[in-house]
Amino acid sequence: MYQLESGRKRKTAIHKVYVCLFIVSGLINSILFFINEEAFQGIASLSFLAFILFFVGKQKVWAVFIIKYTVWLNLLILLAIIAVLLFK
Repeated sequence: MYQLESGRKRKTAIHKVYVCLFIVSGLINSILFFINEEAFQGIASLSFLAFILFFVGKQKVWAVFIIKYTVWLNLLILLAIIAVLLFK
């Protein structure tokens, strides 16, 4: 099926937002690992980030799924942390 130009732009914009949020969450996780003196986990996190971004650039469906899953999981964890801090 043919997509309209506006639909294609919208999908591309949503994809870019997911990738940006994935990069931010991956970098934050890596920095926190390095701060806690867990260098191996920090390096593993950065390697996973680079690996997934490489395959997202090639438009692999499984890589896009992992990015969406990771972004939503981090969002749910953030909401849980906020809820715990508010009701503490």
